[in-house]
Amino acid sequence: MKFYQIKSTAKGDGPARWYRLLVPSGITFSQLYVLLAYVHGELYFMSRYFTFETRDRSLCIEEPDEDMPDFGQPLYDKYDSAGTYIDTIFTEGFRISLYTGSDFDLRIDVEKDAVEREDLPAPQVIKVSRAIADEEGGQPIEEILPEALFGIEVADEHEFACAEELAERIQSGWGTVMKVSADPVTPEESITRGKMSQNLNYMEEIMEPLRMDRDIGPLMIELDAPETGERAHNLILARIGNLMIEKHGEPLTEYIANRMLENTSPELAEMLASVKQNKYRQHGAQALAGAYAKEDLLKIAEDYGVAIPPRAITRTIAKKLATALFNVDSILSRMQQLDDSEMDLLRRAVSHDEGWYPETEKEEEAGEELKYMILAFELSDGRIFAPDEVRHTYAANWNDELETGRKKRNWMKACLEIARSFYGVMSWAVLGKMFARRFKNTDQAELRQIFEDLPEYTHDFTEYDGRLMLKGYEEDEYYKFLENAIQKDKPFYIPSRREIEEFYDKGCLLSSQSHQAMYRFLVNSLGVRSDLAELQVAVFYDMVNNEVHMQEVVDSMEELLGEEHAFRSEEDFRKFTELYMNMNNFSHLQANRGYTPNDMFHSAGGARGLPKNLMISPGGPEAAEMLNQAREELTEMVISLDEERMQDVLPNGKRRKIGRNESCPCGSGKKYKNCCGKK
Repeated sequence: MKFYQIKSTAKGDGPARWYRLLVPSGITFSQLYVLLAYVHGELYFMSRYFTFETRDRSLCIEEPDEDMPDFGQPLYDKYDSAGTYIDTIFTEGFRISLYTGSDFDLRIDVEKDAVEREDLPAPQVIKVSRAIADEEGGQPIEEILPEALFGIEVADEHEFACAEELAERIQSGWGTVMKVSADPVTPEESITRGKMSQNLNYMEEIMEPLRMDRDIGPLMIELDAPETGERAHNLILARIGNLMIEKHGEPLTEYIANRMLENTSPELAEMLASVKQNKYRQHGAQALAGAYAKEDLLKIAEDYGVAIPPRAITRTIAKKLATALFNVDSILSRMQQLDDSEMDLLRRAVSHDEGWYPETEKEEEAGEELKYMILAFELSDGRIFAPDEVRHTYAANWNDELETGRKKRNWMKACLEIARSFYGVMSWAVLGKMFARRFKNTDQAELRQIFEDLPEYTHDFTEYDGRLMLKGYEEDEYYKFLENAIQKDKPFYIPSRREIEEFYDKGCLLSSQSHQAMYRFLVNSLGVRSDLAELQVAVFYDMVNNEVHMQEVVDSMEELLGEEHAFRSEEDFRKFTELYMNMNNFSHLQANRGYTPNDMFHSAGGARGLPKNLMISPGGPEAAEMLNQAREELTEMVISLDEERMQDVLPNGKRRKIGRNESCPCGSGKKYKNCCGKK
């Protein structure tokens, strides 16, 4: 008897789990399936409604069944797994995937062509992966599998609910020896429903009504436009997918597949429609086991403090986690941590059985957070769907009171985010004033409760010495130094509701004049993409707030934006310096408890009331010092500095004496005696 050497790898179940086997030639794909079900018995379940799909041929080999809809790709050629022998396809280097219909798939690699083995009466396990060897106490020594494996008649394999039952029957000696074929048939001789790829012309008929749809049609035209980039292409597909779900109750790919089935097999299409309503319904344990590998589930269990029995299999871990995470109280608690965009996406996911495609970058970010919060999962095509427990909990329990609580928690996060940059240290009273910008009449007890209800990872504050302060500020009593030596007796700037909302969304007050000027320079002069420019302005604000060295400021641009957006000339850098100085003067700083240097300058009576260096002149000595600091970086950019001009404003005693009637070097346009030269 001849034997192929294959490697069967379980995909999506933690560490690599594979078996290297010798399997006999002359067996059908159905018999191969039975063999793999036995070998991978610890994987528990292998449905009989399986599909083999080749890597490099448009071919499906599946079990025909009048009682079960066909979930395979309708454009592929279909062959009968019970009548197609592995010899007709197997050859060294060939790969085929087995879609089991469960929470894992198998990949079968043919490592060696069939060779005669007179000494081998049955399939043999040559080697297993380390994960399996560790569990089974070492590597098998050429383990020969039971000959009774060949006693399983193909017509009877549907009797088995799972591999464990199959193993029990084999061990009990059930069945007679199955003979292998010396004359296997070709795939073409075993074809079941003909070559469905001949129906490509029917595809045009299917698509025509969609192209005529007033909502979907224009998007399809836009989708095919040559100028549509990959990113935009994917977002358009998402919008089309959601319109298909809303109008037809199924995504585009399934709509096409079902219409194809109606053309080729009306009975099968009718059967599919009867089970479709439950197709995406999954309970939490199913969803967890399907979405995460074993090691990921163990990490989630650790994060949520869920005890897992030693050496538990994936299914057991998923059930334990589902018990802890998908009870009503836990679901409602996590829902109340969602922001508005995340809650909107969850609402769409729970209201559509088929799930929902994120249509924008913001929705994609919301989808990632929903997955992180384990309130939703992602299907293979990118749709976000919610498990049954989340759907039921939302429908039965979510109300106006919980919605208000969610909004208050999110407003608290927004207030803490702006306080991180504006204050660093504050009293409960200051937090209360910010909170009142949206929710008035909130007493301190409720304020504390809302703060305590927030997970620690959502903000950077802790309570210490009767104050709220950034974590770490209590060490060496830094908060006292900040309050007494830096902030002193300055009042707290209480931002408006709009400012709090904008800061939480953008990481800075991007709409302010100084920030907008920098944003426009990055986009218009340096060609930076708008979203990256917004991010870079927020980085600049953080650097201004922390008085970062100019060399690091320039480095940050190259790191985030790339060398293609670096300064191309000294003029570029001088313009940037002017804009950065403007940000220094008009940014809300922690040192000023949220006030800008410009605010402090004028509140103290202008130039006569405060030191000269409080406000920085774009063309003054501070700007020249910034040029000096970045000299090395600019040299690497091959930008030559105008040394003579720089010497006009170099600080530390090196400044050239400026005549009282000369133009002031700060760039104000006034004479020096009427500007920076005032006594």
